[in-house]
Amino acid sequence: MKPNGKYALVVDDDPHILELLTAMLHRRGYRVVSYDNPLRCPFFTPTPCDRQSKTFTAFPDIIISDLQMPHVNGLEFLERLHSTPGARHNAALVSGAEMKAEDLNRLRELGISFIPKPVSIKEIYRWLDHVETDIHKKAVSTPVSPDRCAAYCA
Repeated sequence: MKPNGKYALVVDDDPHILELLTAMLHRRGYRVVSYDNPLRCPFFTPTPCDRQSKTFTAFPDIIISDLQMPHVNGLEFLERLHSTPGARHNAALVSGAEMKAEDLNRLRELGISFIPKPVSIKEIYRWLDHVETDIHKKAVSTPVSPDRCAAYCA
């Protein structure tokens, strides 16, 4: 899906929120891939080339995930992605009704932003403004290394 432009991964079990976030990101120029279940996301499989879907060719620029979902919660999902060799997503947002202090600390350790529900559209746009500035800085100052190839599926 990359390299021509920015793209996002959205994971939420609520179809209305999934549709809203997808539309918002499309308006911002993102190509969006969305899942209603983290277990369906090809990035959740053990290695990038074990994926059954060829939808992705690189890790997304941003990830927006719900916290409370069946099967796997958003924090577990993002921790798994974070530990995948070659993973270089620039930012992630977990939104959920409640967060334990230890989960908030873990999000901070991973560099993941948190906005509690109910989430306002203005909050999402403010977060995107901040993240996009950071993405642009990294893109200008950091060349893509051969190690990033691990995030690509043949």
